[in-house]
Amino acid sequence: MESRRGSNAMGICGTNNTGKTVICEELIKKFNEKRDRLKSNGKKYPNNYHKLIVFDPQERFKKYMREGDITINIGDEGWEEMLLKVRDSMVIFDDYKILAGEQTITKTLLKVFGWRMAYGLDMIFIVWHPLQFPPSMSRFLDKYLLFRINGDDKEYVSRLNGNKDKLIDCKKLLDREFLKYNENEYKNLYPKFPFIFYDTGTDKATKINFKK
Repeated sequence: MESRRGSNAMGICGTNNTGKTVICEELIKKFNEKRDRLKSNGKKYPNNYHKLIVFDPQERFKKYMREGDITINIGDEGWEEMLLKVRDSMVIFDDYKILAGEQTITKTLLKVFGWRMAYGLDMIFIVWHPLQFPPSMSRFLDKYLLFRINGDDKEYVSRLNGNKDKLIDCKKLLDREFLKYNENEYKNLYPKFPFIFYDTGTDKATKINFKK
């Protein structure tokens, strides 16, 4: 059997038009490339393997979906149970605050977090601001892609997992980088918008696409 994928639980945070969708599209493209490689090796996998599953209210990722992939819609029931049945798959929640509702994590979603490594699930949660993560979610997210975010430093780190001082430093770095450009210049950075990759396990923050 194909070895399990990274099984990351990742948060992508940033205000509008800072590059969140662009980087997420790149992650999907890499996932689809892997699916193509697996298909070309001629090996048959069960139907519950290698799915792209999205909550995509703006339909940003629709063009990357393939036959058998799954879209979660507002009001759908049983989607958390469905996640317990798929294997080696990528799950993306865009504008997660819309789906989070009362800002709580259900017992079934807790199970998904608990089994994601065994099941090979990469889970990506996209929000405008960390406060849009349910309070109990922070301990389950092990990696972040941080784009520029407006607001108070203490609020910024209150629902992020990891070294709070380092995360505040990341926010300040992003603020300073953003100020180097006017609105049109920033748009022209497409698709290489500046962001920081933060790994809670190693407590390492890496600047990406920053101006030298």
